[in-house]
Amino acid sequence: MRKIFLSIVTTLVCVVLQAQSQDENYVKTTTYTVPSDEEPTATGTKKIIGVEYYDGLGRPKQQVGVQAAPNGDDFVIPIVYDQAGRVSRGYLPYYQSNNGLYRNNNEVIEELDSIYLLKFPTDLDPLHPNPYTETVFEESLLNRTLAQAAPGKDWSLEDGTHLVEVIYDKNSALEVRKFSVGYIGGSMGTISLVYEDYYPEGELYKTISKDENWDVSSGKSHTVEEFKDKSGNMILKRTYTREGISDIAHDTQYVYDDFGNLTYVLSPEASDNILDTSNNVVNQIIDDLGYQYKYDYRNRLIEKKIPGKGWEYIVYDKLDRVMMTQDQNLKFQGKWLLTKYDVLNRPVYTGLYSSGIARQYMQMFVNAATEVNETRLTSPIAYTDVQLFYSNDVFPNDVNALTILTVNYYDDYNFDSPLTMEASSAVTNLNRVIVDGNKIRKDINSVHWNGGFQTQEGITGDGYLEYTVLHLDKRQMIGLSTSVNLDTNYSYTTIDYSIDTGYDNLVRIRENGVGVSTNVSYVAGDRFRIERLGDQIYYKKNGVTFYQSQHSTSETLYGDASFLHYLSEIEDLTVVNSAYGASFTEKTKGLVTGNMTRVLDTSNFIRTVTHYDKKARPIYMVSQNDYLNTVDVVKTDLDFTGNIMETTTIHTKGTNAPIVTIDQFVYDHQFRLLTQTQQIDNNPKEVIVLNAYNEFGQLVQKKTGAIVDEISTNITNIHRVAQDGNVISKVAIAGWDGNFETEEKLTGDGYIEFTVTEIGKYNMIGLSDPTELLDYSYTSIDYAIYTGSSTGNGDRVLVREEGVNIPIPVTYFVAGDVFRVERTGSTIEYKKNGTTFYTSQTTFTGDLVGDASLGALGSYIKDLKLVNKNSNAGQALQTIDYAYNIRGWLKQINDPAQSLTDDIFAFKINYNTTDTTLGAEALYNGNISETIWKVIVDDEQRAYGYNYDELNRIKSANFGAGVNQTNQQGFYNLNSIAYDKNGNILNLSRNAGNVGHTAATTMDNLSYTYLPNTNQLASVTDSSNNIEGFKDGYINSSDPADVDYVYDANGNMISDKNKQITSITYNHLNLPKRVSFMNPTGGSDNTIDYVYD
Repeated sequence: MRKIFLSIVTTLVCVVLQAQSQDENYVKTTTYTVPSDEEPTATGTKKIIGVEYYDGLGRPKQQVGVQAAPNGDDFVIPIVYDQAGRVSRGYLPYYQSNNGLYRNNNEVIEELDSIYLLKFPTDLDPLHPNPYTETVFEESLLNRTLAQAAPGKDWSLEDGTHLVEVIYDKNSALEVRKFSVGYIGGSMGTISLVYEDYYPEGELYKTISKDENWDVSSGKSHTVEEFKDKSGNMILKRTYTREGISDIAHDTQYVYDDFGNLTYVLSPEASDNILDTSNNVVNQIIDDLGYQYKYDYRNRLIEKKIPGKGWEYIVYDKLDRVMMTQDQNLKFQGKWLLTKYDVLNRPVYTGLYSSGIARQYMQMFVNAATEVNETRLTSPIAYTDVQLFYSNDVFPNDVNALTILTVNYYDDYNFDSPLTMEASSAVTNLNRVIVDGNKIRKDINSVHWNGGFQTQEGITGDGYLEYTVLHLDKRQMIGLSTSVNLDTNYSYTTIDYSIDTGYDNLVRIRENGVGVSTNVSYVAGDRFRIERLGDQIYYKKNGVTFYQSQHSTSETLYGDASFLHYLSEIEDLTVVNSAYGASFTEKTKGLVTGNMTRVLDTSNFIRTVTHYDKKARPIYMVSQNDYLNTVDVVKTDLDFTGNIMETTTIHTKGTNAPIVTIDQFVYDHQFRLLTQTQQIDNNPKEVIVLNAYNEFGQLVQKKTGAIVDEISTNITNIHRVAQDGNVISKVAIAGWDGNFETEEKLTGDGYIEFTVTEIGKYNMIGLSDPTELLDYSYTSIDYAIYTGSSTGNGDRVLVREEGVNIPIPVTYFVAGDVFRVERTGSTIEYKKNGTTFYTSQTTFTGDLVGDASLGALGSYIKDLKLVNKNSNAGQALQTIDYAYNIRGWLKQINDPAQSLTDDIFAFKINYNTTDTTLGAEALYNGNISETIWKVIVDDEQRAYGYNYDELNRIKSANFGAGVNQTNQQGFYNLNSIAYDKNGNILNLSRNAGNVGHTAATTMDNLSYTYLPNTNQLASVTDSSNNIEGFKDGYINSSDPADVDYVYDANGNMISDKNKQITSITYNHLNLPKRVSFMNPTGGSDNTIDYVYD
């Protein structure tokens, strides 16, 4: 057999296949989670690998998620076929430590049984474990499913009592009524429901589905009968309830027009009452209980009506886009909700258009219009209270009749918003310089520092100024300054952060005129950048940092320049803002760049601008709320694959100081969230969640307010190194003079940790006594790991203590290895990838500081951190444990069977089991049979046992407290719930404790009445005579018109006599604007007002 090798890599590079069974056919998929040019540079935790093995017929036979389990094991799913080539069993995942290699499916299945028996001993039969789904197929070429079994002994095919079963049949005579659509006067817009007769026998396909709660005594309950015609249209869905030994059908009927459009849906109550005694259709029933849809000659939905709501109307443009909609409330107001589009079918703005024109005439006007798309403008058009950078060519275009609600801008930021932060090359305050295309040149023949400019745009947060230098012999200093230091005398001494070029080919740094030598050279055409990340300033050449400033600032920075020589020039100057070091892309075609949303019933708007990175991912969003006088900024740090690593939210109200919230997220190697921390302003960082997962990847523990180790990544005393994000690199020249120390100290147990990135680049990183004199030599590092030694091939690991080489077992490294120098008590250990390879013979208990010396030019390390271990790490304000059954259903949150000491709450859910004496039955279709809970206040168990009708509607809930549920038994029962066929509640009874709390008493005995032939509640009557519970604030008379609840034409409740609500008004979104209550002391009503955008 020929072996087939195929590698699918999301970064589109060739790879060398490793750790797969070479005698098997397979497809390997690699998704890199970090940037990588070739596979070997990314370690197992930096990529996600999936391998699918195939049999000789090209069928998948095993799926392996390499190291996908939380503990690093493989996830393996065996795939087995029956004699007909069908997959009848779907196995649950199995985990093994096998590095992606294939294992015989029989072995996997045998071990899989053992694993799940150990994990779910009560869910499986030890003699016949079934950690798989199982399908029974029809023995025909159709291969239709007859039964479906789920994992667990209660759902097993062998048990056979709690399956999902399917029976295929045809309709019988007098089983399904046949309705059709009539066209009055031949018009598609004027239709009627026509009853013809019953479908003839065998006209429809019939499918009967039985759920897991069905048994032989159920009759037709717990079944769903579906009838479909030869076109696959659903004609009837029939379910059943049980009354005594009778099965009561609940029919939902679907009726289609001649073109296959769904035109009528009859609810169960409508189906029962749609015909009078003469078999004529009762149109009032359709209006009150049915769903109606009307279509035009292009099969577009133009009108619809749902129960309890008036007709809604839809108008389309010539491109079949929904342009206007109107419900009954808008109709009464003479308004339409309008949407206009651009040429790419994107909604550009919406609004309320005032017009009393009926739908059919409005459609005629739209059809007659010549323009169908709005276009972007360079100058705005004024509407009543807002200006838009869009044309107003499409009908309707009366600006005085339109209230703008929302506006969307796409593709660019040319909509005159002060919130935009797009890249800019604009300069101002030019003196003795000119702008010549993309170049800026000194044009006055003088050799003085008197020519310069400033940029129009500044950098408010992260960002940079970048330019290309063109000469080696013409002096110029280009950089960034705060607005305070912008100087029109154009002296270089007032530039805060600048790059000095033109003195031979050397690069110098000058900050406020003070020079710093860098030993960096350049050639014409090199591109320089001065960048701010956080409050740190970095100097870069061709994208590589060569110097990090010792000064920091968070003020707004502007481009600032000073030229010395005549014809000195630069080109392609640009000021770019960024978020977490990711530049805002200018390639925004197809992206939403801005948005305006009106605060309803005001002239205020919420204006939002979104900036994206080069992958078109939103990384910066700023929103200005005119109504609240607030500005909100959200910056997002995304990793290579798009996971959110950190967000910074800045909320500013008026002139108040901003509130800054920083959320940080840590994931495992499969992007399962491990930790979320949050820091508000300068308050201590707090742990929001600390998650733990079981071997199957299920969340089993969440800690809130957890105590964690203190981690620091900041460095100080920097010399010829630069820190850029998680990378620290050697700059300037080669030699053991690239040094730094960590800002924080190690005061007890803890470690310094880092990742090496290259072989052959020599570095020493470790821990030192901070009381010793600062020395940039590696000889001053007390405990150092030396990587990249020239010994051998540069892949040796050595240990040096105070510069002295320490004999250790031969140790090598590869790029991506993680090293650690760790102190426990007074003992110092050296570790690689978590394993100790040497323990120091000296001890130290005093403070230690991270200390490093980078020797090779261009060498760099990643992910440096100094960690002070907290002996209480892992403790939390609350630890929440989760447990599941074999089907993945949540069973438990903490354990109510245990005494609560640290936990404040525990909750258990039963499905197919019962633990109480509250009359619940085991259920197998996912319904909850019992809930048991406990709170720390009294540490007493409480429980409910639930009972449902055949349609899974709650019938009763019985309450009890104490271990045997004998305390307060029945105190909070829910009883006597009755429904109509549409699911409306007819009766309900609730219990509470009596006055002395010695026995249960009826708190509510409620009867619900509805407006005739509707689902709209008319009144609720409480016959319990108990002042607790439901407040029957209005006693109805015997007059049917005397109701508690009144509704508008859209079906919104507008008054509630029981709650003394006299009126409720709604906006066009059917959200309440004002609720008015009767004033108990007389006078004007009390009101609650709601404001929406």
